[in-house]
Amino acid sequence: MTKASLRQTLPRTPRGGRKNASAPLDTPSGYHEKIEAADQFMRAVRRLIPRVIEDFRRFHNDPVTLERGRMKPLKAFDKWCSRYHMHCEAIYSWAAVVSDQWVHKRELVDGLEWGPLVLSSFGPSWPNQEDPSNPLAPVGALPYRDSEDDFFARAQAHWNARYGSLVENGYRPRRRKTEPKHFDWVVRYRLLDESFEEISRNELRDDSRRDTVRSAIRDTTKLIGLPPKSRGGRPRKRS
Repeated sequence: MTKASLRQTLPRTPRGGRKNASAPLDTPSGYHEKIEAADQFMRAVRRLIPRVIEDFRRFHNDPVTLERGRMKPLKAFDKWCSRYHMHCEAIYSWAAVVSDQWVHKRELVDGLEWGPLVLSSFGPSWPNQEDPSNPLAPVGALPYRDSEDDFFARAQAHWNARYGSLVENGYRPRRRKTEPKHFDWVVRYRLLDESFEEISRNELRDDSRRDTVRSAIRDTTKLIGLPPKSRGGRPRKRS
């Protein structure tokens, strides 16, 4: 990528020094989008069918293991994923993070709660110590050395340098977030076995909008990475 083309990817900074808001960047594979979508999906599962999360709580310690750099579900979690048709990398990541949170905070386990999924991803290597000559290095506020304008100029250069570094490595702006109700629709379709017409009638008060529902469910399912819907074995009852 040339410097000119890279410059076009950076958010413009209007007069006055304040830059326009820009979307966070994601990995080339859309890793963070998938994990955020899996998190929202599982929160919809907890809201509509809490017993699915109760089942997970029974064996939440160490649900996955690493094998050749990829997560692999252990026996109990593997059965859980098969039962609820959730075999995908994003759900594995959700389980690993929630399991770690539950190990350290018992109150989350008791309430079937979990906090924000704080995730890291592999990217370019950056300096970890401040170096005023390198905009990729961390920027600290040093009022005894810099004026406020000097600090914000360095901070802007630092942000632009790291943004550009990620773009050069294939990172891209995240897409618009999926509407929360679409995760509910996926749960209703996959786990409660509701048809597109039923969801359209119950959620949109219009059973003629089945195509809208079908499209939203398809796109949301694809974003999470869930396998195709299976026949039979779904937890129809709510409890």
